[in-house]
Amino acid sequence: YKDVIDPYYSLVGYYNSIRELGGAVRLLQDDIPKRIYRIKTKYNMDKVRYLNKKVEITSRMSSYEIPNKLRQLEATCDSRDCLDTAVATNMIAVGMDVDRLGLMVVTGQPKQNSEYIQATSRIGRAFPGLVFTLYNPYRPRDLSHYENFTGYHSQLYRFVEGTTATPFSARARDRVMHALIISAIRLKYPDMASNEGAADIAALSDIQMSEIKTLILNRLNIVKPEVRLDAKNEIDQFIDWWKMLAAQGKPLRYYVYGTDKYNRLMNYYGQSCKDTEKATLSSMREVENAANMFYYTEE
Repeated sequence: YKDVIDPYYSLVGYYNSIRELGGAVRLLQDDIPKRIYRIKTKYNMDKVRYLNKKVEITSRMSSYEIPNKLRQLEATCDSRDCLDTAVATNMIAVGMDVDRLGLMVVTGQPKQNSEYIQATSRIGRAFPGLVFTLYNPYRPRDLSHYENFTGYHSQLYRFVEGTTATPFSARARDRVMHALIISAIRLKYPDMASNEGAADIAALSDIQMSEIKTLILNRLNIVKPEVRLDAKNEIDQFIDWWKMLAAQGKPLRYYVYGTDKYNRLMNYYGQSCKDTEKATLSSMREVENAANMFYYTEE
């Protein structure tokens, strides 16, 4: 019974704006429980479904809360922690990989087709998924998709918009270039793979370091050749910084936890980092920390 019902026990609601999501939250708190009870009474049912456990996954949450909410979604229907509903905005379009989910309601057609595909692909990973799309007849975009529903879904990927991603941009290099260098070195040279290998960076020959730089820069030439010189300088600067850190008194490790006996080359992004550590993402799909934007006017 559990294996059959579990994929469809927790409903994921997808909304295009926080305002629309707020309306759904009010319905879940008041109207929907009353409607469920009326159906129970009308058909003389013995049991009724209570919607006690609900979560919101939106930009209003702090970044450290989001992984906790996603872990809640992994609780199965025979667990006391199992969620009844999860309402979300496009925060879940990437990064929400919960295999047990199989039921979703999309309220209104998302503005971008890529967003629609990404959002609905969050369910049906381990079991067949069921997506309900609720269109608003007073919105031209919703009405158009309703009238062309079959044709649109039969060639869905044809309508995906061009990407605006900027690989090897300055900010992307700030965030992940060091991790790319470390990964390439550990994968290419077995002696550098262990945690202790971080201290042996000076043992790599100029030829070996040149191979790493060539590996990265060849890829960069395909994607963004105009920043080759900047990227080359950044690689050299990081390698010099790494060698300087390895030459200090404390032994160097790629990462250690709960001890002051070693220096560590990397620390988790979002945690407090020392000057001798590089803040490092554990996934390229992580949700970034919120950033404040200020608007100033001259008096």
